[in-house]
Amino acid sequence: MKKQLFRDYSSLTLLMIIGLMIVALFVYVGTPEPESGIKASETSGENEVFVANAASNRGGAFLSGGLRPSQTSSRSSNPEDNLAERLAEVRRKGMERMELEYRIREESFRHEFYGPRFAELGLSNEQAQKAFARLAEMRDKAVTVGDGILELQRQRLAHDREMREILGEAGYERYRQLESEKLPYRQVVNEIIPFAGEHNVDIEPATQELLVQQLAVHGLSTGETWEGPYDPMPRPGIGVQPAIELYQRTLSQRGNLEPFIQQSGSVLPKEIVDIVVRYFQREFQQAEDGIAHFNLPEAERSAKAKEDYEQLRRKVIGR
Repeated sequence: MKKQLFRDYSSLTLLMIIGLMIVALFVYVGTPEPESGIKASETSGENEVFVANAASNRGGAFLSGGLRPSQTSSRSSNPEDNLAERLAEVRRKGMERMELEYRIREESFRHEFYGPRFAELGLSNEQAQKAFARLAEMRDKAVTVGDGILELQRQRLAHDREMREILGEAGYERYRQLESEKLPYRQVVNEIIPFAGEHNVDIEPATQELLVQQLAVHGLSTGETWEGPYDPMPRPGIGVQPAIELYQRTLSQRGNLEPFIQQSGSVLPKEIVDIVVRYFQREFQQAEDGIAHFNLPEAERSAKAKEDYEQLRRKVIGR
């Protein structure tokens, strides 16, 4: 009888232990992930507005790889992997909190700085709020562009390092020389050869290669590309000032034309040198005309643009 009771009690105890383990397992697996970011309720007063604004901007993506919607993933059965995942999650949440707090401070600074100044300028409340929204959007775009530029620089440095290791110093020097010919090659193929053809001058393939080399040696090219590993960093622009700066960069090449004329005569046929000089003289004249145009008052510039359009339209339709 006692043995039977002991067996029953042992079985019951074992079942209770197993049941508790199952419950604990369900509680652990079913625990929801903490919500991404900082809730508005964690702040108080004026900052609640900034948190709400920040959370609605760019769908929750802040700064460099900032706040992003939570992502669910299957848990590894390895306890060490689970611990690593938890630590990574803690670090990520910490970065998200820091980024959001930084964003709040930036928003607060903008209101503190611009608020009284917008009032001094006579902006209405609605106009000021729209201005604040534009400033916030510009700030987000600047951060995104900054991240992209840093990544582009990293990729360029990695490519340069890899090419140097692969080629050795002598091969690397030759590679850099070939890279310097990329822009002249583009300009010769896309612009100078068609320009020469319009003036009944034929540039043979062998002469084309020599021309590219001479232009590269003298640094004579008026175009600009950004995609290569040694190109200028991207600098897109819109408006009058960027257009003037583009023309000024073209005119900065003018000093390279005379050395090209003097030193390329022994390498290239005279008619090729002459047609290249005519091409670049046209480029420089167009740049000067462009600067003069954009320096005109806006009303006069618009009137001239309409006049040029009408002249082109009449030329196209033949009347």
